[in-house]
Amino acid sequence: MKTAMHRFRRDRRAVTLTELLVVIAIIGLLATIAIPVYLNKMELARVRTAQLECKEIALAEEQCAILHGFYVPIQVLDDVREDPGGASIPVADSLLNESMSNVYLIDPTIRASDQATFGQLTLADQMFPRVQELVLTWQGPFLNAQRTYRSPLSVGTIRNTDVRRDYPLDPWGQPYRFFSPVGVIGTTAFEVNLNNMDTDSFSDGRIFVRSGVLDPYDRYAIGSLGPNQVFDQPGTLGYDDIHYEFGFNPDVTAWLRFIR
Repeated sequence: MKTAMHRFRRDRRAVTLTELLVVIAIIGLLATIAIPVYLNKMELARVRTAQLECKEIALAEEQCAILHGFYVPIQVLDDVREDPGGASIPVADSLLNESMSNVYLIDPTIRASDQATFGQLTLADQMFPRVQELVLTWQGPFLNAQRTYRSPLSVGTIRNTDVRRDYPLDPWGQPYRFFSPVGVIGTTAFEVNLNNMDTDSFSDGRIFVRSGVLDPYDRYAIGSLGPNQVFDQPGTLGYDDIHYEFGFNPDVTAWLRFIR
């Protein structure tokens, strides 16, 4: 019995330093191969998510236009109609909590360039029957975003303005943008610093003619800045923006007037 125990202990020799270094080298080699592949797969997953969410937002805009006759700023799509009794729907989540004079409506049947030149209706223009009907019979929410902006200035309880500025965010943390055939929509929509977006003007729905600047789309579009999180000009090196076009542009031929 003693001899058997002695033989067992003798066979359990320790791992040598050389063997340990070989194992570590193999693990390191596998890591150098696996980690980049994993990170690439993660980035591809984010791209695919952004593509699907651009389409989801675009279809929400189309549904809003079918029911109300207007496209609205993206962050308005998740608003609810306030309960007249005030019992069940928080005011902060309702259309009536929007800064009415700062929410511009977009008519998909009128040229974007004409709306930029001659002006747009806002939620405050309820002397116009179409606008009044939209406010009084709002059918939202049309969208349930997975990630939304919250003001960096918010401390403690969330303010009403934080709720109404809930811009949907892409997988890289940048707000999705709304584009017209004449450029990105929104007074300060070129802003890319989240700390500077604590304002109603960022995504207010205003159409501007920005000739030759970020005017890549034949129709309206929802877009993400992509992995590099900056505006890219189509055709340039490093272009990685993601978008989904929808609606139609009265300036182009009829064959472009259908959702892809």
